[in-house]
Amino acid sequence: MRVTVRHQESGSWALVAHPEDYDGHPPVSRIMFDREARMATPDRLALASYLFFGANASASFETPMWHSPALAQAMVEDAAPNWLQTRPVELYAKSITYGHRLVSVTLEGNTAEFGDTLSQSEFELRFARSDRSSGSRFTFGSLELSTNAWLVSQGTKPDKMFKVTLGCGVLFAADVEADTLALAGEGVSENTERSARSLLGTVGLGLELR
Repeated sequence: MRVTVRHQESGSWALVAHPEDYDGHPPVSRIMFDREARMATPDRLALASYLFFGANASASFETPMWHSPALAQAMVEDAAPNWLQTRPVELYAKSITYGHRLVSVTLEGNTAEFGDTLSQSEFELRFARSDRSSGSRFTFGSLELSTNAWLVSQGTKPDKMFKVTLGCGVLFAADVEADTLALAGEGVSENTERSARSLLGTVGLGLELR
């Protein structure tokens, strides 16, 4: 499977999956956002692509730009027992982006709102359903934008819903200077949590489950 970035004429921005021989077909092959992930590094683009489409890939998984050997290994381990080879891998050392704040991530239709559990200093990253709203809004305490990502995991198990929500957070983490992503963890398996922490660690992010 090959994943590319596409800028839409409408002004939206998308990650697009191109299934190849032996790949499964994801429920939605184009994950669109009403705002570009301007600060996303190649590694984080690769990780978000994997979280959205990796479950449908077989044998080869090509990310939009390069990714590090550490992330490649983490994706291969997460995909097991499925055999997966990722590319292109950048062997020269690159800097890792780090943020400075805890950011709560919610995807409408998938995760419960944190409500009163939010601290006054906590930043919110909220993804609204594209069939109910459009555009994006950046304030001092939140970034809200619409996406069709909820279609990928609608009606699926908690682990899949968690991965899609996490993918959204990874894409926009640098735009909101996140250092740790906080997500609802109800029903998420220990294996999925362990893999998520390993994957996030390779791109300079932490994880908090609630």
